[in-house]
Amino acid sequence: IKTGNINNTYAAMLESGKKILIQRINKNVFKNPRAIMRNVELTLGHLNQKRIFDREIELLKTVNGRTYYIDSNGDFWRCYNFVNNSETFDNPTNDAIVYQTGKAFGKFSRAFFDFNANKLAITIDNFHNTQKRFEDLLQSAKIAGERFILGKNEFDFLCSISNYYSYYEKLEKSGAVSLRVTHNDTKCNNVLIDKSTKKAVAVIDLDTVMPGHIAHDFGDGARSISNTASEDERDFTKVSFDLQKFKLFATAFISEVKNYLTQEEKQSLYPACIVITAELAMRFLTDYFIRDKYFKIDYATHNLVRAKNQIALCRDIIKKQEDINEIISTCLS
Repeated sequence: IKTGNINNTYAAMLESGKKILIQRINKNVFKNPRAIMRNVELTLGHLNQKRIFDREIELLKTVNGRTYYIDSNGDFWRCYNFVNNSETFDNPTNDAIVYQTGKAFGKFSRAFFDFNANKLAITIDNFHNTQKRFEDLLQSAKIAGERFILGKNEFDFLCSISNYYSYYEKLEKSGAVSLRVTHNDTKCNNVLIDKSTKKAVAVIDLDTVMPGHIAHDFGDGARSISNTASEDERDFTKVSFDLQKFKLFATAFISEVKNYLTQEEKQSLYPACIVITAELAMRFLTDYFIRDKYFKIDYATHNLVRAKNQIALCRDIIKKQEDINEIISTCLS
């Protein structure tokens, strides 16, 4: 299976005619595969018990009763049932996919409002610690050399909105919001769409599920689905925040969760659109400054282009703040 940038995934047909997915967990990204598997077990168990989605994702067990197998190289493997007659989309090709993506992730969030998020392990440290990402950027700038000159305008912009970066940490420390179960990768290609009904039937890619802020899931979904261009687009005039797509996503997502959100969580939805977009820009720019250690690149300035792309999107989100907040307010009413 060629989609997915982290784990290696294969489809296999058993002699019985049953089709399954076999996956090797990338230990370079996920340092504690056992914790990952424990989280996935708990997440799927809860989702399937509640019958939130039309299709169930199940972990197949080894002959020893485990949900994973460790090979002679120390690699962790797992098997899932194959969800027939379903498909994913890397980009939202029509309004229905946008809406179904929002609906799916809204349902996912709602399913865990009665679940203690502290039961889950942190799978990637500081994943959405935006202040830490900013500090990493500041440190990388010191060793960037000539690359800092090329990325200075982007660096200056990210510094100019740094007042946003500790927003969620402060909310949490004040006790105004509690950690919830979050997916942390709310892109449309992590939703299975039924080929016949065109409805979302499952949410996949659960390795980043952990305690977090629901606004981060909302903001990440809005960022990825509302960008009028791909993350690698070099013509930044093509990059903008599509309010129509955002309205569809927000309407679907918020309809599932609005009765469970606190007032502080409702107010935190718009800032997440800025924070998550800036955070990704920081990650790209940091990687560019340290000579491309994390993200795969196709050319020397690829990460700088990605950072510029997200910054163009972030600028448009700020420019359209009034419209975005009006849409959110209407969805919450």
